Amino acid sequence: MKRHVNLVRQLLMEIEREFQWTHGHCITTEYTSKSYHLHLLIQSDLVEDKESLIIGGEPPQFLISGLTWQGHEFLSASADQGQWSQFKKSAGTGLGSIPFPVIMKLLTDGIEQTVRAALQSHGFMS
Repeated sequence: MKRHVNLVRQLLMEIEREFQWTHGHCITTEYTSKSYHLHLLIQSDLVEDKESLIIGGEPPQFLISGLTWQGHEFLSASADQGQWSQFKKSAGTGLGSIPFPVIMKLLTDGIEQTVRAALQSHGFMS
């Protein structure tokens, strides 16, 4: 199964919106793209979670308690829907094959350019 960065972003936004650190929520999924991508979120330390399989090995269950610092950083970098859409369009069909650290760097470089331009226009930077 291929990694879909847009699905990763959607899942992180859902977790940020719905889940609270103190309690966590158990998500039971069938073996689908969603469960695969939840597993990837755990592997990449984007969410706080305990992944478990019930007796018999299925269906997978995920006890999600929230986002990690890295998860919040990715959402901050990809928060603007217009910029995210432009980024996806520019990356084309190869978005899923771009290493995640490169995606983060490209997104944060774009934000840095925007912030620098704004600061310069207000006389904060020369």
